[in-house]
Amino acid sequence: MLAYHLEWHMVQRLRPFFAKNGEGAHRRWTVKGVIDRLAQIQSNRVTLQGIEFDQTTEAGDEQKEILTLLKTAEPTA
Repeated sequence: MLAYHLEWHMVQRLRPFFAKNGEGAHRRWTVKGVIDRLAQIQSNRVTLQGIEFDQTTEAGDEQKEILTLLKTAEPTA
């Protein structure tokens, strides 16, 4: 039940994003697609020539729009 509740709220907040999405077979975004796109923002520990550092991918424009609509801050390292 919690997952359905969270999904419902997610869809409500992303309504403007989905509104420009297209219809039927021409639809580009789904809730799963949004989650998959956000999952591409990652932080990894990298070792290069003996130097270790954290590398976090930068959110793209669509990811930033999604995060803004969800009222969620962009992840940082």
